[in-house]
Amino acid sequence: MNRRVPFYLGGIGSILAIVCSILVVTPFFQFLDFKSYKAALFLTSFFFSLLGIIGTFLSYKEKQIIAGFMMILSALGGIISISIYYLLPAVFLISGGFLNVVMKENNAEAKPNT
Repeated sequence: MNRRVPFYLGGIGSILAIVCSILVVTPFFQFLDFKSYKAALFLTSFFFSLLGIIGTFLSYKEKQIIAGFMMILSALGGIISISIYYLLPAVFLISGGFLNVVMKENNAEAKPNT
């Protein structure tokens, strides 16, 4: 498995997270009662979405451990801030972050056994 998979998972999760944080402030998706502190929830979920985007691009720039923890932190913070709306983006962000942390790096200098 190459390094593109966590990048794409994080990208999809971050874009879905931005969409979900925008849906929180629209009146059509008010399944939970967020009337009194809707703006604060939008700002915190949008902040965690941006954190996921930064982690996604860090994973592409060869800083996989930091990127993985940023993506996992983004998913957990989003779940805490807007709970049920952030579940689908959190699945993508956690899986991409976990793959970033766990995957071994392929060294180009390693010589094949011949």
